[in-house]
Amino acid sequence: MIAACVLFLGVLIFLIYSIVITRKWKKKLSDKTQQIKETEAQLIQMEKMASLGILAAGIAHEINNPLSFLISNLEFMRDFTKNLSNTTQLKTADIEQLRQVILEAEEGTLRIKKIVQDLRTFSRKSESQRIRVDVNKILDSTLSIIWNEIKYKAAVTKDYQAKSEVEADTTQLTQVILNILINASQAIKADKA
Repeated sequence: MIAACVLFLGVLIFLIYSIVITRKWKKKLSDKTQQIKETEAQLIQMEKMASLGILAAGIAHEINNPLSFLISNLEFMRDFTKNLSNTTQLKTADIEQLRQVILEAEEGTLRIKKIVQDLRTFSRKSESQRIRVDVNKILDSTLSIIWNEIKYKAAVTKDYQAKSEVEADTTQLTQVILNILINASQAIKADKA
């Protein structure tokens, strides 16, 4: 009887010990899994930042072009309106010229806005949220981000075949497409334009 009690007590202690150890290991495993997920998210973000570093010069160039003619047109409008105040009569040609300059300035600001929006979409930290997305829009957005990297190396023909939306993480899909385009661009000889 005493031997059975000792055996029972030994088994009970072993079971309690096993439960405590199992919980401890599950906690460690859970902590390590969380740490791996956080590290993975950091690596993805670092990869994006590395890609952005590659594209920064091209994006600055793309923004600089519309910004230059925007500044030029605004300077023209400033001088034109200054001269206009000294004139009592407006000519139709002058009004049309001013209208054209305003349209060009507006086009430049819209180009800058699109470049910045595309860049913000790309650089946004992924929340691993899968939503319905239009792949054609993602392709256009990604292409505009990397355009300066490839425009001197290859002619791009857009012939998108996606007819419906797909469920995806927009940021991750953009990253994949961007990486493919960067790799393809780097594989093309620069004198191939």
